[in-house]
Amino acid sequence: MIIFKLKELQSRYNITGRALAAQLGVVPSVVSDWRTGKKSPTLERAGEILEAIVAIGDQKRLEIDPPSLIELAEWRPDKNLCATANQLTTKDS
Repeated sequence: MIIFKLKELQSRYNITGRALAAQLGVVPSVVSDWRTGKKSPTLERAGEILEAIVAIGDQKRLEIDPPSLIELAEWRPDKNLCATANQLTTKDS
């Protein structure tokens, strides 16, 4: 499962959800859903998010510490999927 760490990047570069939504042409609730993990942006949209951060973020901070896709997205095992796989393995034994 891919976790998007949008909240951390917004905080680091001083970007509000409303400003990011306006830059991306979406309603603020979409950005909120991405932040909470309720929904995930596509990989293409993740690139657009990074471009928006560069366009509207704190320019001094961006010069020192530019964002990267690695900072925006993180892979974690899906706990539900792992539990199901373990149950299937146990039944087969």
